[in-house]
Formats: sequence, structure tokens, C-alpha cells
Amino acid sequence: MELAALESIQVPDSELNDLKDNMLMSVCTLGLDQNDIKYLHLLKTMENLFSVIGDRLDELDGHKREVSSLMAAYDASRDRLNSSIQDHLRYEDSWSEENKQLKADNVKYKRRIRTLESKLIANAVHVEDTKLVQPPHTVPIDIHAALTDIGVMKVLNNDFMTDGRNCAQISGDSTTSTQILVTSAEDTINELKQEITVLRIKLEKAEAAYEDECSTANLHKIEFDSEKQQLLTKLSLADAHQKEFAVRNEKLQVELRNIRIEFDDLRQEHASMSVTSPYKVLVGSSAMTNDPSINIPLSEDLKTGTSNTESDLFEKLANSAQVIDTLNKKYLEIDSVILELRRNIDYFNSSIKGSNIPKKSVLDVKSRAKKPAGGSSVILRAGGIPKEPNVVLLGDSFLSGMREELESVLPSNHTSTALRMTDATLPAILRSWSNMSTSTHPDYLVLSAGYVDVSYNELKTFKHQLLKLCQSLGGTKLIIPIVPFNFSLSPLSCVNLEIYRLNKFISTLPTKFSSVQVIQLDHMNRSFIASKGTDTYYTNRACRILCSKIRDIIMTPVRAPVLSLVDQPETISS
Repeated sequence: MELAALESIQVPDSELNDLKDNMLMSVCTLGLDQNDIKYLHLLKTMENLFSVIGDRLDELDGHKREVSSLMAAYDASRDRLNSSIQDHLRYEDSWSEENKQLKADNVKYKRRIRTLESKLIANAVHVEDTKLVQPPHTVPIDIHAALTDIGVMKVLNNDFMTDGRNCAQISGDSTTSTQILVTSAEDTINELKQEITVLRIKLEKAEAAYEDECSTANLHKIEFDSEKQQLLTKLSLADAHQKEFAVRNEKLQVELRNIRIEFDDLRQEHASMSVTSPYKVLVGSSAMTNDPSINIPLSEDLKTGTSNTESDLFEKLANSAQVIDTLNKKYLEIDSVILELRRNIDYFNSSIKGSNIPKKSVLDVKSRAKKPAGGSSVILRAGGIPKEPNVVLLGDSFLSGMREELESVLPSNHTSTALRMTDATLPAILRSWSNMSTSTHPDYLVLSAGYVDVSYNELKTFKHQLLKLCQSLGGTKLIIPIVPFNFSLSPLSCVNLEIYRLNKFISTLPTKFSSVQVIQLDHMNRSFIASKGTDTYYTNRACRILCSKIRDIIMTPVRAPVLSLVDQPETISS
């Protein structure tokens, strides 16, 4: 993978393209070896990052188009719904007017029907009265006329005939008039019945039309409710899509921030490696650029041609460390003898002159510690009696055999105590240590923890407890070795990535707490780690190197810089 392949990748965003170009230019200015596996891994990671960013932006554009289409459909549905609502309201107004008109017509028709029925009843009563009254009136008139004609006929025969004809004519006229009245009343009744029937038919039609309009209004209302529910569902889906887009955007921003932080760390690491310190003498350029085991744990198949060189280097390192330990022990003994001689000379001079030199107060003796040049700090008690430094080793299974090895490299006036707990997290280790009687204010505390915490996914609790311990140290010097990687897993596994982040956090502690010293384990590989069952521990060679480094921190003055494990061969060469 070359930078040209990364430059050919196009991200559909101008700002991201500028950021990509700036990152590539920064990588070019670092001057890293193109064959280095860390450099290739960085290029591969950047390629994956830019590809993922492009894919996420394409997905984001697609989702934006979906949202725009949903918004267009929502606007169309809303307009159609508004038009339907307006039509429904307009129809409802017309239906209410028609309903009022039909109700008024119904009332008018009912009144007219009542009027016609009253007229019909009156006419029927009149006809019945006519039928009942008229015939009795006619019969007496005929009888009376006949009797009169008979009586008169006896007197006047001629007049009788004339009167009889007149009576017969009067009777015929009255019958004809009665029949005409009955016929006209029946015609009126029939007309009224027909008109009532027509009005009833109209009334039934009006009621049927009213029921149809009511059913249509109910159907329109149901349709309106269904469209409203569909619109609300689409709005909820649009809100869910928008929230999902916001979450994806935040995740993408977090990934960008993480890659920026890692890139800045890589640039700072390269800058720190390129600047020569007065306490460093470079062994060779190949040791800085071609070592694939720095910071990132690799499997054995990736380390070709480097195992023999590293083995020889660490053997020389161990032998040289033993020589330096012997020299340091002799130096401390000579330094203590010189201090005792100085005190005796001062006392002898004061006795010769006849006056004693006033002794320092107990508070001054307690508050200060004389530090010989190049040696460890001598802690004095009240009365000038030196105190034996106390070293406590606290941690997990990696402390196996560490106390014995540390006692062999430390001066005889140093006492060491170890508390080793297998398969225990940092909170459990600290609880056990707090219950010990020897846990009160040691001079040096060596803490080896974090490996089990990462395995149990308790990284947050580990950081909290470690910061709490650093704040409660007081006069204790805390020495923390970097957590070793799990070489049985892939270098890019989740566990090793978490260990890498944890080591970055531990490396920042000396900048926050002056009493904390960190030991880097950059040269550690699979050959320095052994296991028995579920317990993992350092080999004898790694234990010797680590104890030598702890001894250097204990015996080095506070103002001197703390060198990492890479600086050990450089100190030998100097």
C-alpha cells in the first residue's frame, strides 16, 4: 500500500478531502520507513477509515434523498388532506343547509297534511249529516203533499192533479241536488288523499336522502381519520430516520476524533524518538526503525530475523545490569562510610575547640533526607539514625519470583514485601493490601496490575482506583510497569487494543503525579512471558531486567530522568 493509492481515494466531501490531504502530507513529513509494519498498518487503517467515511457519506446521501422523498410525499399527503378537509367542510355546510330545508319542508308538509285531514274530516261529517237529515225531510213532504192532494181532490178534483205533479217535481229536484253534493265531496276527499300520498312519498324520499348524506359524511370522516393516521405514521418514521442519521453522524465524528488523536500520538512519538536526549546514546538506526515489537504486539510469524539479535542483546543487558548492580552496592557502602567519617570529624573538631555544634532539630531531620550524588535517598529518623527503606510489591501473577530477584539486586539495607494475588483485579488487590499491617506508608510501592482488569472488562474501575491510589500516596513512591500484551491473541484483538489504551493512560500519570514512575516494556515479546495453567508470569530473564529497572528507579535521585527499558543498552554503551 502506498500513499498514491490513498490519494486516489475520493471522499464525497470537500472538508474531508482537505483533512485527508493534510493527514497524508503529515505522514509524508514524518519520514517513516515505508517497509515498517507500523507504517503499513497506519496506511491500511487510514485506507479503511477513508473507505468507511465514503461509504457512510454515500449512505447518508441516500438517507437524505429518502428523507426528501418522504417530505415530498408528506407535503403531497398534507395538501390532499387539506383539500379533502375543505371539501368535507363545504359538503357538511351544504348538507346542514339541505337538512334544515328538509326539516322545514317536513314540518310544512305535516302541517298541510293535518289541515287537509281536518278538512277531510269536516267534509265527511257534512256528507254524513246530509245523508242522515235529507231523506226524512223528503218523505214527510211527500206524505203531507199526498194527504193534502187527497183532501183537496175531494173538493177540487182538478186542483188535485196539479198539486200532485208539483210535489213530484219538487221531490225529484231535491234528490238530484243531494247526489251532486255527495259526488263533489267524494271528489274532494279523493284529491286530498292523492295529495297526502304524494306528500308522504316526498317525505320518505327526503328522509332517505338525509340518511344517505349522513352515511356519506360518516364514510368521509372514516377516510379522513385513516389518512390522518397514515400521515402521523409517516411523520414518526421520518423522525426516527432523522434520529438515526444524527446518531450515525455522531459516531462518524467520534471516529474522526479518535483517528486524529492516534495520529497526533504517532507524530509525538516520532518526534520524541527523533530528538536525542543527553541521557540517551543511540545504539543504531535499525534498532529504532526496524523493530516491529515496539508498542504493538506481533505474532511470531511476523518477527523474522530479529529473535536471535534480541536474545543476544538482552543477555548482554542482563550481564551488564549485574555488573552495574555490584558497582552500585559498593558505591552505597562507600558513601555510607564517608558520611559516618564526616560526622565523626565534625564531632571531633567541636570537641577540640571546647564547644559542641548544635544539633539539628528533630523536625528538620524528619523533613529532609540527605541524597548522596548518584545514590539512593537516605531517610533519617529522629536523632540522625538512618531508616531502612521499605519496598512493597503489590499485584497479580506477574510478580511471581519478583521479590527474591529484587532483594538480590537491592542493597542489604532495603527490605521488601510482596502481596501477589492470581486472577485478581486492582480493587481486590487494594482491599487485601489495606488489611495488611505492613501496608502503612511504605517508601516504594511497585504495582503490577491491569492485565486481569482488561480481561474482565473492568477498565473504567481500574482507572478510577488507580487515580484514587495516586492521590493517597503521601510520601510513597509508586512504580508502575506497563501492562504486557496478550501474545496468545491477535495484535489487533479487542483485548490488546484495550491494553494499548490502558498503557497510554498509565504513561500520562507521571505528568500528573510527581511521585509516580512508569517502566516501559517496549522490548517485551512472547519469549519473555510464560504461563502455567491460567496464571501468566514473567520469565527469569524478563524478571531480571524488570527488577534491574526497578532498582535503577529506587537508587536514582528524584531529579534524574526515568529511562525506559529501551535506554538500558544505551546506558551501557555510554
